Order: sequence, then C-alpha cells, then structure tokens
Amino acid sequence: MEPVFKWESRHCYFALLFILLISLLSINCAEKKEPPPPPPPPFAPADNIEKQKTIEERVTGLEVAVNNLNNRISNIDSIRAYVSTEDEGYGIAKTKHGSFTVSCEGVTPYLDGYKVKLSIGNLTSATFNGFKLIVRPHAIGKEDKEYNLTNTLAPGSYTHVTISVTPAKPDEIKRLMVGLELDQISLRK
Repeated sequence: MEPVFKWESRHCYFALLFILLISLLSINCAEKKEPPPPPPPPFAPADNIEKQKTIEERVTGLEVAVNNLNNRISNIDSIRAYVSTEDEGYGIAKTKHGSFTVSCEGVTPYLDGYKVKLSIGNLTSATFNGFKLIVRPHAIGKEDKEYNLTNTLAPGSYTHVTISVTPAKPDEIKRLMVGLELDQISLRK
C-alpha cells in the first residue's frame, strides 16, 4: 500500500512554504516594534532664535518701507523742496497746479532765530494770487510752520519772500523743507 501523502508532490511544497511564511509573519507580528525616532530639527534652538530675529528685522524694515510709500502716495500732489541755506542751488516743490523752484537768497539772525529770504520760481503759465508757504527745518523734533502770504506768483518769474524761522539754532536751518499750497489761480484770456 502506498502512502497517501507524498513529499515529492508539488502541493506539498506549496503547503510547506505557506506554513513557513505564516509562521515567519506571526513571529514578526508578535515582536513589538518602537516607532522610529523623529528626525532632528533642521536648526538648533539657537539658530531658530537668530532666524526669528532676522525675520522680525526684515518684517520691521518692510513695514517702514510700506509706511513711507503710503506717505508718498498720499502726498503725491504736494512734494516739498529741500533747500540749503548754505549752498547755491534750488529745490523743486511740486503741487497739484505744477512745479515751483525754491532757493535761498540769504539768512540773517533775527530775535531767537533767523530771517530767511527765499526765491520762488513759478514754472507754470498761470498766475497765483496769494499762497501758503509751509516750512520745516530739516532737524529732529522740528514741526511745520505755515506762512500765509499775499504775494503774487507771476508766470515764468521769481517772487522773493522773507520769512522768520524762530526759535532756531544755526545748525537747524542749514536745510529747509519748503512746500506750497495754492488756491487762487488765474489765467490770461
């Protein structure tokens, strides 16, 4: 009588492989594996603090730049002239009506400040009857001072005005920021 079970048959080999595979899998599943440790942070804590400071400085710089641009955009109709009281030359004051040259013709002591003689050149073809001159010494802590003037700014010519900047020290009036506000315009027919 022959045995029913033969090791030579293919079915036996597959059965043995299947049993061996299941036992290996059950051994692996029975072992408790720890999860792999998290990867180290890309930067050490000291590096993170430095990077954060750098980012904060950049953000602050960008905020200042945005505020400056917003101020320039809101004042696009009026740009002040920078005028030196020590050197020859002129600055350009821009208004919604056109551009005007502004130069300093002289400075003399007056009370606790100075009298400043300015020459304003009307580059337009319009006549302006009266204007407001806004002057700020280019020094920290100084504020605008407004002068309501009745002078006429004739087209294509200079108008000389004298203003008193008080109180002021000599180093505070070396540079002036001068703006114009015009409201009475006339043209020839």
